[in-house]
Amino acid sequence: MSQMRLKEALKTTEEELMKPCDTDESLPELPFHPWLREREGASYDPQNHMQITNSSDIRVVNVHQDPEVMGKWHEHGLFSIGFIYGFPLTCVQWNNQGQVAQNGTTCDGEIRLTATFLLPVYLHRILDKACMGNHMAPNCPNSKAPSDCGGFFFRFELLNVRPQWAE
Repeated sequence: MSQMRLKEALKTTEEELMKPCDTDESLPELPFHPWLREREGASYDPQNHMQITNSSDIRVVNVHQDPEVMGKWHEHGLFSIGFIYGFPLTCVQWNNQGQVAQNGTTCDGEIRLTATFLLPVYLHRILDKACMGNHMAPNCPNSKAPSDCGGFFFRFELLNVRPQWAE
């Protein structure tokens, strides 16, 4: 990627990060559920969450799902930042109730870099649509990550960050 395109992508990402969040107040509260370390994506589903590097503070994971192959149920109990480059994610995601929580419909959106703060996600599974096999999809095969991909989805998991309650 040229430096000019990278600067444009970073400017767009900064603008996106500054937008206010939309929340859906109609969603019901989830009942208590245990977070199990053994169901963490990077350890429970390494075929789709390959660890690229880690330190005592951060783990970098390449997120990859073979197109049209149902992923395993797993969770992400850590706060993280997703760096996604390519066209928009185009997948179906099911929540822990077995309901469709996301259904991406476009495979031809603008190619761009986004940085997204990712909250912990309780049990979910993913099915990438066929177009996620495209070179510019944010879905770099583990055999090529991180250096030989057009698009990618890298998850920077914050290992030493725990929520703190305000008084």
